[in-house]
Amino acid sequence: EFRRVLFRSIVFYVLIYIKAQISVESPQVARFIDNFQVTGTGEGYRQFLETQSRAILILLAYAGVVLVAGDYRSGGVSFYLSKPIGKFHYVVGKTMALLVIVGLLTLLPGVILFLEYGLFTNSAQYWIDNPRILAGIAGYSLLIMIVPSLLVLALGAVCRRGAALVLVWCSVFLVLPIFGSLLRAVFESPDWLLINLWRNLELLGKFCFGQIDQKVQRHGWPAFGIVLGVCVGSIALLHTKLKAVEVVE
Repeated sequence: EFRRVLFRSIVFYVLIYIKAQISVESPQVARFIDNFQVTGTGEGYRQFLETQSRAILILLAYAGVVLVAGDYRSGGVSFYLSKPIGKFHYVVGKTMALLVIVGLLTLLPGVILFLEYGLFTNSAQYWIDNPRILAGIAGYSLLIMIVPSLLVLALGAVCRRGAALVLVWCSVFLVLPIFGSLLRAVFESPDWLLINLWRNLELLGKFCFGQIDQKVQRHGWPAFGIVLGVCVGSIALLHTKLKAVEVVE
């Protein structure tokens, strides 16, 4: 899966380079490349981050098994908390480890794409004129980095067996979207799609890039409330589970 993510990133880098080289001599070919969303606009970067985020689901499931569920199963949590660190330090340390992993697949490639596109415009004007795009890359990447990371840590604290964690994780991101689509068809209401956490993140990603379409106008604030609730609930669940850990001095 990591190779697939790396391949997609390289494809975008190469297409940007090709477009920059031929856009002056052959505008028709440049417009053809724009069909792949290599336009230098927010839409291209947003779709790139959405594509990258799909692989993160698998990586975070594996990381949750190793970083959290493994600690509970082997007694590592009691060992860590018996040292001169608190629950806050443990949660922050685990979260930072996940943020680094996800950031290497979202934030870093997105910023590199933004810098690369500007380099091939023969001036710094592209960077000066598009600070909103860079802010959108950072904002959407942070959403993808923080929300699933907190959720997988909380699920790892509850599902202390790797198989159970993977099952619940797949239910959240695979079963719930299907269930939401079915409820939408039955009750003829798109509001049921809000149970799809990944869709909510995508709506907030559009907002980060300033792409306020009908879906964002209808479900933007509810999606924000659900995402915020997931973060707060994950932190509260982590606090409760760590509080119940018996620490041996």
